[in-house]
Amino acid sequence: MNSWYFFSLITLLIWGVGSFLPKISTNYISPKSALMFEVIGTLILGLIVFFFNKESIDFNYIGSNVAIIAGFLGILGSFTFLLALKKGNANTTIAITSLYPLLAILLSSFFFKEALKINHIFGIVFSIIAIYLFSF
Repeated sequence: MNSWYFFSLITLLIWGVGSFLPKISTNYISPKSALMFEVIGTLILGLIVFFFNKESIDFNYIGSNVAIIAGFLGILGSFTFLLALKKGNANTTIAITSLYPLLAILLSSFFFKEALKINHIFGIVFSIIAIYLFSF
């Protein structure tokens, strides 16, 4: 098994559980409070990776600033996800928001000139249909 594939499956499991747990937390605390505790969890893991990883931290003006923007958008997305979970069903909210890679695929295709194969196009079409079906 290729290492990228293995890590993709691990990510699927981690994000799957990570998308389920906020519904439990927002049943007990506000989305704002849940976000604060998620940030604490992120900081703890970030510090562990920082201190136990032997690689040095790279700095590049563009790369570093894009990473900061990505972090900002990630936290903002987490907050809007928590708001959606607080007001909606977990199964519908998680299903719709888990289709965010669709946007990343389209952006990658446009900006990085990554070719879309016919099976990718079918996947995009079915994803759009899934969003529509989950809306009801």
